[in-house]
Formats: sequence, C-alpha cells, structure tokens
Amino acid sequence: MLRLLNSVVLDIEHWAMSAVPDMIVCVWTLATVHLQDFRDIEGDYTTHAVTIPIMLSPKGQAKLRKLTAHVLVSADVVSVFWIWTRAQHVSAFITGLLFYISSSILVYYTLTSCSRHQDRIMYRWWMATGFCMISHVLDLCLLQDVVWQ
Repeated sequence: MLRLLNSVVLDIEHWAMSAVPDMIVCVWTLATVHLQDFRDIEGDYTTHAVTIPIMLSPKGQAKLRKLTAHVLVSADVVSVFWIWTRAQHVSAFITGLLFYISSSILVYYTLTSCSRHQDRIMYRWWMATGFCMISHVLDLCLLQDVVWQ
C-alpha cells in the first residue's frame, strides 16, 4: 500500500519514500504472520501443511502466543514513543489510537483463544491491526512531513 501510494504521488518531491516504512511493515508482519496459521490448524494437519503452530506442541503454541503478545505490546510502546517524538498533528494520535485499540483486542484474542472460532476472530483482528499499523506508519513517515507543515 505504501509503495503504491508513493508511485501515485511520485511527482511530489517530499514524498520520495525511504525504506523505513517498508522495513517497519515487514518486521511487524514477519513477527506476527504466524497468527493466521492458528485459524486452520485442523485443516493444516489434514493436508500435511507445515506451519509454525503445527510444528509446535500445544505447550509450544501457548508460548508462541505469549511471545507474539509481547511483540504486539512492544510495538505499541514503540508507537507511543514514535508519536511523542514525531507527531505534529492530531491525525497521528487518531491512527495511533486505532492501532492501539485493534492491537489490544488482538493481544486479548491471542492470549485467550481456546477454540477454532476464536482463532478465526483473532485472524480478523490481525488483519485489522495490520491495516491500522500501515495507516499509522503512513501518517508518521509521510503525512507528518508533508501535509501538516
């Protein structure tokens, strides 16, 4: 999404995007992408698909969920610091708030999910949190430098 936006507004000199937003999105995705695999563990067992949750025992899956929750909370803390140092407009607080809310709900489902239905809800919140995170990164990396000055 960020690269598409950058290609659309390429003629605006200040919007020449560095690799930082892409790296942030990539790190967040790589640290949380396995959450999507929890939604269909039984189907993966049936088809012999190799995913991280399948490779782990139930105890290992619980540890993975806790570790991922810590990563999500750490991302929230980094975001608060980032807003504190970079935010120049209320939009950064709004996108940050949306990211915090969706991330908090995702942490809740990550830690408490005990059924296939809850894992599917967790997957939907993972997608929503990813969208909110990309919006937040877009706001802090691009919009704060161009639009609000």
